Amino acid sequence: AGVAWIVFEGHPERALALFDDAARLAAEVQNFWVYGSALLEAAATRALYGDPRAAAQMFVAVLEHWDRFGDRTQQWLTLRHVVRL
Repeated sequence: AGVAWIVFEGHPERALALFDDAARLAAEVQNFWVYGSALLEAAATRALYGDPRAAAQMFVAVLEHWDRFGDRTQQWLTLRHVVRL
């Protein structure tokens, strides 16, 4: 909720930094669900407030991540954001 609040307050660049940190920290401890979730939120934030091409590339990586770990629910949730893009 805290990071989402930062985006709504008009600071998407700060939110992106937090999502990127969360992904890095999750990868270090091999928490692949949090890693994928952080990537998804970073891609969704970039889609709304940043470069749509970079967001599209990130969404591909997120979908591949969820496919690799067999999380179909997260793939569908990711596709909701892709459709919006």
